[in-house]
Amino acid sequence: MQIARDHGLPNEFEKGHRPRHFAGALDRPDSVEVLLLLAEPGSNPGHWEIGRKIEDWLYEVCSDGLGKKGGHPFIYDPIHPYTPDCPDRFARWPAEFFEKVFPDLSVEDRMGRVVIANSFWVQAKASGGRIGRRAERDFAPILGGFVRLFPSAIVVAAGGKARARLDLAGVRDRVEMRALTLPEANKPEARQSREAAAKTLRERLLANTGDGGKGTKCSTGS
Repeated sequence: MQIARDHGLPNEFEKGHRPRHFAGALDRPDSVEVLLLLAEPGSNPGHWEIGRKIEDWLYEVCSDGLGKKGGHPFIYDPIHPYTPDCPDRFARWPAEFFEKVFPDLSVEDRMGRVVIANSFWVQAKASGGRIGRRAERDFAPILGGFVRLFPSAIVVAAGGKARARLDLAGVRDRVEMRALTLPEANKPEARQSREAAAKTLRERLLANTGDGGKGTKCSTGS
């Protein structure tokens, strides 16, 4: 939040201006196989985030993304389970991507092997807005430290913002694809990019584990 204040970005905690949208196996960093990094939180927090207490926010940050442990569901809502035609595109596109990476695993098992987070933890001044380069440089050591928390994870950069921020953080070993947010994610070339990234991930995971060790089931087919 200090970076937000230093650079004039939204920083009123009670209005939902805080790091959010962390999900996955955050409590088991050594088991994380894929670290997916997106852009940053949108500028319009959900109603459940307004006036949230610090204790509730900490609970949310520890979300499993399934709506079963901490916070708002990121990938899967047990009341409205993920399906390919899920109207919530913010949840559907990451879910579809991980379905391609781990085609033989359940949603729960997939989320037990991944972490999803943002490449900048404070939001821009407006939806689709830009974060200043100086702010991104100030955040780079934090991002680099976060990546190092997951020693076995393959890093995936979704979109140009994530790529540029990982460059600043010195994280060069990664898989790249187009953004998982609008307007980029709906383009045909973005879908092709996700297919190619998922194939690369499957191949790298298979190479890392031989016969799919740690229970990972991944195929080399598309």
